Amino acid sequence: MLENIFLSSNNFTSIPDGCFLRLTNLLTLSMANSINLALWTIPAELTDSNNLVELELRNANLIGTLLDVFNEFVSL
Repeated sequence: MLENIFLSSNNFTSIPDGCFLRLTNLLTLSMANSINLALWTIPAELTDSNNLVELELRNANLIGTLLDVFNEFVSL
């Protein structure tokens, strides 16, 4: 039952496909200041985490527009 993921200021260069699948109990996802990441977009499978209350993605090399997935996060 994973509730919190803190990966800020890491040296990761990519995010594996499907790594956010079925994280239904996730409350916090922090990947801020992950400047070595290749350009990426917020994956649609993150909507499985509809209990998410904190999302930190500043300086994480995100591209694209924000998807309608944020309609699923009533607590953000």
